[in-house]
Amino acid sequence: MLHDFLHALYAIDGLNPCGESSTKCQKCNTSHANSWYRCLDCFGGHILCTGCIKATHFPYGDPFHRIEKLTATSSNEHLFTRAALSDPEIGGALYCGHGGMPCPFHSLPRSGLVRILDANGIFIYRVFQCSCASQHYPEGIPLPLQFFHMALFPATYDKVQTAFTFKALKIAQLHRFSGKESVWDFYAVVRRWTNNVDPRAVPDLYPQFRKASQLWGTIRLVKRSGHHDFTIPHGGLVVLCPTCPRPDINIPENWKNDPLA
Repeated sequence: MLHDFLHALYAIDGLNPCGESSTKCQKCNTSHANSWYRCLDCFGGHILCTGCIKATHFPYGDPFHRIEKLTATSSNEHLFTRAALSDPEIGGALYCGHGGMPCPFHSLPRSGLVRILDANGIFIYRVFQCSCASQHYPEGIPLPLQFFHMALFPATYDKVQTAFTFKALKIAQLHRFSGKESVWDFYAVVRRWTNNVDPRAVPDLYPQFRKASQLWGTIRLVKRSGHHDFTIPHGGLVVLCPTCPRPDINIPENWKNDPLA
């Protein structure tokens, strides 16, 4: 069986691991496409054309997936090489507001390239701002808050060029609590998941990620304590002992008159 597993592993790296005789998109069934892709994180490893690989991940899929592109070599052979959903040929981009759909007033000047750290790796996307006004923000929602509404924690408040997904922050926190793993250890894994051949070529986001993790933990602590702002009284974040007797909470209010007390 191990022999079969080894050959299956070689087949998975090939173009048609199921033995199909021709290349075609497994979603729209077209056999005529300029490029062929497959997603390493979607279940099934389907071969998709350019339009389908984009439609699968935008706007209702996960844009933080790793993909590969089928590339021809000089010896007329084909192999899969690392690609990105943000490559110009695919044109993947992120839009703030409107559930990930483009804002009616979006424009290229109100966009920028942002490095985003996810548990699945580090990605670079062009992010378009939402220019719509709201009741609380007549001149438009501030950009850091727009990122936060998209479950992205911005590294700065002025000109956002780096952000971290809530998913990455939550998983990093669980690793610290459960495995006593440092922030650096988690970041080192994400960096190698992005480029295991040359991790030093990956942008160094550790200082920003460490500070964002601390702020994330503080905000979550305040939220779990039931406070709606940061004007917290002394001892307001302390977790009350569930076994200490407190009248009308875990013991009767008239416990002094209780004959069994």
